[in-house]
Amino acid sequence: MLVTSDEFTTSSDGWVFVPVLGTTTGTYAGEALNTTGTAYGDFGFWISPPNRVQFIPDSVYHGVFILSSDQMDPTLVPQVRMRANSDDGQYATVLLLESVTPAAIMPGPTPSQYDMLFTAPPQPLTEQGAGLTLSFDMVDFMPDNDPTAQVMLNDCYVLRASATTLRQSLTTVAVYDFEAGDDGWSFLGVLGTPLPTGSATTGALNIEFATNMGAFGYWASPAGPPAPTTAVIVADYTMSTDIIDPAIVPTIRLRMGSASGQQGSYVAINSTESGGTSPELAPAMATLWAWPQPAIAGEDLNFAFDLVNFDPNDAASGRISLEEIRIQTLPMDLIPHL
Repeated sequence: MLVTSDEFTTSSDGWVFVPVLGTTTGTYAGEALNTTGTAYGDFGFWISPPNRVQFIPDSVYHGVFILSSDQMDPTLVPQVRMRANSDDGQYATVLLLESVTPAAIMPGPTPSQYDMLFTAPPQPLTEQGAGLTLSFDMVDFMPDNDPTAQVMLNDCYVLRASATTLRQSLTTVAVYDFEAGDDGWSFLGVLGTPLPTGSATTGALNIEFATNMGAFGYWASPAGPPAPTTAVIVADYTMSTDIIDPAIVPTIRLRMGSASGQQGSYVAINSTESGGTSPELAPAMATLWAWPQPAIAGEDLNFAFDLVNFDPNDAASGRISLEEIRIQTLPMDLIPHL
């Protein structure tokens, strides 16, 4: 079922450009939303009207984004992101395209289709609002990209399917339950940020932190299944925390990436308002639905569980735990298409 469509035939359809860093400009022209950079370090995005995708219970949404750029060489195209966000910022699903070698995933002068799956957050609608807002980002943080590149959103469509019905056709390809240790996962951080402590206990991978001023660390899986050509990925993460108040649980990300780094797909869970989507004391499940783009077919997929604690309003110490991740596939032809 088609939920919404934006073809930008005569206007921006209510989408608005937001410059964030640098002097990025956004213009409506030629039946497309255009974003143009001017220098390394630019970041800007187009955002849809609020609640562009209405919440419907038991839904998986299929976002179809038609993109292009003015670059003949795909390695020069800046990072592009498509996002579906709850209006209160608690829950976001992101598809990220990166122009690392061979950069075959990046848009060029001929418009190409990019597919993304997302869900409504597992939270009562009274707190989340009436729906999800869509965004189209350009992030020019790589010095090898063309700082004056232009990327375009030509069309955007969203279709809906029943999550319950789709789950009846899942095939499990890998399960990590950590009963025997870390199951080959590795704990990593980023140079220049406070590194939390990673530990493996019977039945869980843990991240313990002692600051809310920039702590960042993550558990990364061993090389996973290859990216399928005719199926999507459904990864169920079972998580818990020792933080009693969910409104101060730090940001958690559930990620899938390709071995080359060309595609990243993730869910970000933030504890704004009451933190209704954040992990609690009792284990609970959150799901990443991810559509491997054709350019990464056959590449090994990797999965990650992130702690991102940059908010002084969140807990300054505590633990989050990943108790299980179940990786499944679902035939693409069962998902509604245009």
